[in-house]
Amino acid sequence: MKKWMKYLLIGTGVSIAAVAVMVVIALAYEASLTPEEREQARIANAKRDSVAKVEKVRQDSIEAEKRMASFDTEAYIAAKDYVLSRIKFPKEADFPLTPESSTHVGNGVYIVRGTVEAKNAFGVVSDHPWVVSLKYTGGSEYSASSWTLVTIAIE
Repeated sequence: MKKWMKYLLIGTGVSIAAVAVMVVIALAYEASLTPEEREQARIANAKRDSVAKVEKVRQDSIEAEKRMASFDTEAYIAAKDYVLSRIKFPKEADFPLTPESSTHVGNGVYIVRGTVEAKNAFGVVSDHPWVVSLKYTGGSEYSASSWTLVTIAIE
């Protein structure tokens, strides 16, 4: 047997022995507790677990909010689709590359402002400012079905 294998086996044996000693100590300690002390320990553990769960939910919520805050471009694309669905000549409409603004206001809601160069009902081409409020509802942020229209205003 190679020398390094001996050390590995000895180290593994020491680790197993240390864990076994810790388990025996924990069991001995638990056996020494009175029923009232056991109940207090159970309640303290339940409170600690509850606090840990609440903190995890809070952290997950913060992470989700941060993730949603980065969907400005996707919100603009979805907002343009809603604007196109409301104008008379959508095939001839032209949007700038970027919006005037796209702001995440919380809870997955975005307010997007922009302009569209489009024909009006008389066939005259002009710039039309618009504001769309929409909500990201989950799923792929690139899918139109993941965005719900809240309000729309086109001049």
